[in-house]
Amino acid sequence: MMCVASGCEKPRRLLPERTNEGFIAVVGNAKNDPVWRILSASSQRYRAGLGEFDLKVIAANANAPSAQTRLLRQIHNPEMRGLCIWPSDTAVMRDILIDLRTKGVPVVTMMTPIRHQEPFPHCGLDEIAIGQALATAAFDAIDGDGTIALLKHGGDSVHHGDRYLGFSERAAEIPSMIILSEFECLGNEFVGQRLVREYVERFPRLNAMVTLDDWPLRGLKTGESLLPEGCKLVSYGPYPEYWPLVNGGSCYALVGGQYDQIAERALQMCVTLARGEVLEISEFFAAPITVEQTNLKQFRIDWFRWMETE
Repeated sequence: MMCVASGCEKPRRLLPERTNEGFIAVVGNAKNDPVWRILSASSQRYRAGLGEFDLKVIAANANAPSAQTRLLRQIHNPEMRGLCIWPSDTAVMRDILIDLRTKGVPVVTMMTPIRHQEPFPHCGLDEIAIGQALATAAFDAIDGDGTIALLKHGGDSVHHGDRYLGFSERAAEIPSMIILSEFECLGNEFVGQRLVREYVERFPRLNAMVTLDDWPLRGLKTGESLLPEGCKLVSYGPYPEYWPLVNGGSCYALVGGQYDQIAERALQMCVTLARGEVLEISEFFAAPITVEQTNLKQFRIDWFRWMETE
């Protein structure tokens, strides 16, 4: 009676106990994604925390739902006790993951959540906080007073929608920051670059450009500048290939998150479910990080530390 009253009762089991150990799978969106490399490394570091379970970490060569589906077919067998996955496409992967869960495989999503009436446990970024950080960085870039333009997705992307909501909420609190225009690229890097370049040509006195993702930065050649001098860029994506833009001053700030915490928390959730226990918390959001010239050196150190597997 005293044990129950004091809260030391063990979590009740949802599934029957396993007679063999099996493995937990961590599946990424694409091998060359810079954030996946961190999730992969942090998964390897957490191997000892899996206890009786083995670990399989794998990602497709390309960020395509067909490639990710093939991977799941390859690794799914009676020994798979749980799955942590960064879905490459929410619409395609939703039914596949629901089917796995129905068959008794606990599923935890990473980075990109899947909306459902019975949502999956999820570990990723607080996208509303990311949007707020982008707006705050833009405010700092224009010294508290000036005009900006915003490049957004415009489609049905869940995390970009939340990111836009956070940006709008924060921007509404800053009356001295004027948003001249908002335009959409539907996640297309070529359209994004064209829209940005055309807009700054029409409005040469624009103080800053904000992009909710790194669409217009993809494919930029070394030394190539997206914006004219005097117009500051604030974007998402503090990836190594963009660090020279921040160091050289052509990009004022890049917003990202504490990526190294995501896979570890996802594995903790997945192991708990695989043991048939109840999750106390079914969501985890890593804190946002704004990378500027002043903290770029420290962020580089942190990034390479996150990439270590031991």
